[in-house]
Order: sequence, then C-alpha cells, then structure tokens
Amino acid sequence: MLELHPLCTFFPRMSDEEFTSLKDDILQNGQNEDVVVYNGMILDGGHRYRACIELGIDPKLRAFDGENIVSFVMSANLRRRHLSPGQSATIVALLDGWKDNDSQKQSKNGRSETTIIDRADAAGVGRSTQAKADRLVRSGTKEEVELVISGEKSLDDALVDAGVVQPKPEHHEEAHDLAAELRHADDEIRALQGMVSSLQATDKDKELVEATKKFRQMQGRLEQEMATCKEAKEQARYSSGLLAKIRKELGVSRDAEIVPAIQDLKR
Repeated sequence: MLELHPLCTFFPRMSDEEFTSLKDDILQNGQNEDVVVYNGMILDGGHRYRACIELGIDPKLRAFDGENIVSFVMSANLRRRHLSPGQSATIVALLDGWKDNDSQKQSKNGRSETTIIDRADAAGVGRSTQAKADRLVRSGTKEEVELVISGEKSLDDALVDAGVVQPKPEHHEEAHDLAAELRHADDEIRALQGMVSSLQATDKDKELVEATKKFRQMQGRLEQEMATCKEAKEQARYSSGLLAKIRKELGVSRDAEIVPAIQDLKR
C-alpha cells in the first residue's frame, strides 16, 4: 500500500458520498486518470488509488516527471476541486510555508521569495483574501486553519475565533451575510462550469434543464448582491473570472449568450 505524500494532506478529503460516486464511476468506466507517484508516495490521485484498492483493481500509476512538485500539486488540485476563495488562499499560504521547509524558492535569509501577488494569483483570489489567509497561517491555530481548509468555517470567522482579528461591528453583519451569499453563488458557478463540460460530452436533457435553471438563478442573485462591501466586490471579480471561463468554453462573448449556447448543445 502506498502512502500519501505530505503535500496531499493540504487539501480537503472527499466526502463519503463523493468517494462512493468515484468508486461507482471507476467500476463502470475504469480508472481514466493515472495516480502520480513521487519518491514512493502518492503525489496526486489518493482517492483514485484508494477506490481501486477497495474495488480489487490494480491502480494505474505513473512517476512524477515534472520539475516542481508544489506547483504540480497546486495546478492539479486548486482548479479541479470546488474550493472557496478562503480555502484556496489558506492552502496556498500553507504550501508556501512548505516550500520554505523544503528549501525551494528561498531567499538567502531562508524566507520564501514569493510575494502576496504570486500567492493570490496561484490561489485565484484577491490580495486582501490572500493577506487574510497568510495572517491566519502565520498567527492562527492549527485547528482553525484545518477548519477553513475543510470548509467547516469561513476564513473571516477563523481569524476572529483564533483571536487574530477583532469581531466586526454589528452594522457590518448584513454586508458579511451578502458576501457569504456571493461566495455560495461563486461555488455554484464552479459547479455550473463542470456541468457545461459534461453537457458537451453527454447532452442529457435533464442536465440541460438543470444547468439552465441554475444559471438564471445565479445571474439574478449576483446582480442583487454584487458590490455591497469590499469583500463582496472581491468575490464578484473572482466570479466574473469564472463566468469568463464558461463563456470561453462555450465560445460566446457575453453572459447573456451563455444560456442560449447551453441550449444549442442539445441540437
């Protein structure tokens, strides 16, 4: 049995439901993506490896042949998984610390040469969110960091509960709630992006209807909630980037053309 490389532990594990779905898919369609191994440990594909073992299937393995394992792990996981901005930023902050321990990309005084802009770009978040995550990793508790990465607690709540920042005044609660709603909409947009890719391959009527309905709901929600506070504005910019990816994947130039483009997939 192969063990997970320490870098794999920086990312949240699949839920029981997600893992069962993965096992069913491998049982029906086989293992479509190799498990990547580095120094005798699993660098990427731990869930696929475990699923194959439990199914009695010999996992397909391949050795890592890249130059930087940290960059590879971030590339393989940050965009593939449905992570919130707070989760992504916190993971990148931790990985930057791991680079320090591994003597990768260090300056002469032993500190990482990456800037907050580098880390924010890697996480796909704004600099203010990345700064919060850096602060939590640097000054917060291990427990609070783990709760953020697992998705059980927001980055802002973890900073307060860890005593890193003071609670916001009550009059900010409404803006905070709106920002939370926008983060939820952002997660749904990511799911929609995956559904669009699936539609191009499967073209199922039921999925088409669901994707169209979800998009219309999210469009209305985003129009009502955007730009209500600094955090919401940042989330809106990030969501706009995801919508741009969907437009590119569908080959359209405007958001209003997304729904018709999805409908055209059926024809």
